[in-house]
Amino acid sequence: MSKLRPEDQARCVEYIDGELDEAAQLEFERRLAHEPELALAVERLLATDRVLREQLLAPTAARRRPWSLAVRLVASIAAAAVLFVGSLLYFARERSRVAFVASHESPLEALASAPELRLLRPEGLSALRGSQDPPNISAEDFLRTEAAAREREANSALKSAVSSGEAGFFRIALELDEASLVYVHATTRDNKPVVLESGPLRLSAGRHELPGPRFSVDPNQPGVLRYDRGYLVPVGCGELTVVLAILAPGHELQHWPDTSELSGQPRELGGQGAEVHTLVVREPR
Repeated sequence: MSKLRPEDQARCVEYIDGELDEAAQLEFERRLAHEPELALAVERLLATDRVLREQLLAPTAARRRPWSLAVRLVASIAAAAVLFVGSLLYFARERSRVAFVASHESPLEALASAPELRLLRPEGLSALRGSQDPPNISAEDFLRTEAAAREREANSALKSAVSSGEAGFFRIALELDEASLVYVHATTRDNKPVVLESGPLRLSAGRHELPGPRFSVDPNQPGVLRYDRGYLVPVGCGELTVVLAILAPGHELQHWPDTSELSGQPRELGGQGAEVHTLVVREPR
């Protein structure tokens, strides 16, 4: 792979940081759709950004210094106090970030929703069969470009802490500081439960998009891409209240509250040591 020019490297950083004006952003996204090396550079920068965030969240090792006995004693007492208070507040601290992301019913709508994907016609996508326009990008290169586009979308949603929106289908952007057990539950406006996940999800630390990637290679049909619409908002429900309960490793919910208890802040979940996030998804009018 040829080395990017310095000006292109700088433009990649400006794009990820959201510093480009609308015209420059559209032009750069047009290039992403036609220059796989540029798209790969953006993907690698996003991956580096994730690693740096994880490193910043990791505890730093204490430096060794020559301590007197008295100072050591005071430090030991202080450390014990910190550990005690920390154990009490462990579940109160936020260990994750959650955001609503709109999704689409068809893969063609998904492609049209992102400027850098709009002109792409990937190999192996059944929705393109019968079209007179031939594929213009391999499935592998498309998945890289699409992942970079969705990473940028998730970054924006998480940065803005988007907690509600209107959509027929939706996804959840989730960033975890540590491996966690994640419960996802939803109720309609009249408190009827809606099954989004059949059970708790065991997720590693890092960035996730629930229920999973939008585009992926079909494991039963090599070379064929499949599309996942995301979670469905039932027709006629008005709106969904989606509750995520996130627990640290080694902990599980003993009881999930009745739907009537989920209105407002679900205190019972917090009482069981869960970090609770609530999203509201409105049915399109």
